[in-house]
Amino acid sequence: DMNFKEIVGKIAEIYGVTPQEVEMQMEEAIWEAMGNNDPMAQALWEKVIPIGHIPSVESFVFRCAELLREHNVC
Repeated sequence: DMNFKEIVGKIAEIYGVTPQEVEMQMEEAIWEAMGNNDPMAQALWEKVIPIGHIPSVESFVFRCAELLREHNVC
């Protein structure tokens, strides 16, 4: 199993950017998604991250993976 930093490093390598750039892009995507006011999107966020909490990129990725495993998606 790879840890989060190794995964980010592999993504960076594939796209020819730094790991910091990968994490920054992921963080921007999370912030943008969290700002979606659609009720369905907000209901999903409540399942992923408690209301009022701002997740780190790492905690967000692992929480999503956990939810996917719980629902037998992966």
